[in-house]
Amino acid sequence: MKILVTSVTSVTLENGTDADAMKQNQTTEKTQTSVVRISRALDERLDALAAKTGRRKSFYASKAIERYLEDLEDYYAAKEAYERSKKRYTLAEAAKKLGLDY
Repeated sequence: MKILVTSVTSVTLENGTDADAMKQNQTTEKTQTSVVRISRALDERLDALAAKTGRRKSFYASKAIERYLEDLEDYYAAKEAYERSKKRYTLAEAAKKLGLDY
């Protein structure tokens, strides 16, 4: 099963801001089409959600990918910061250093 996923990039118009364009019902987003393979069960869930809400499957697929990527980016940034740090503290040491009761 294939589903087309649309990614969104915000664009600022030359003569105004994004908010102004939204008020004037002008398009302020560029989209890129990508093909993603998903299971039949996941496709059926997307179909049901889209039918229930009146939105397109691509809306929910794009939002899900965006949220997942944000979480992954946060995870890798935290992991990298942890690996760069030189000193490690136990919970008790950290609490003492911060003046917290432990």
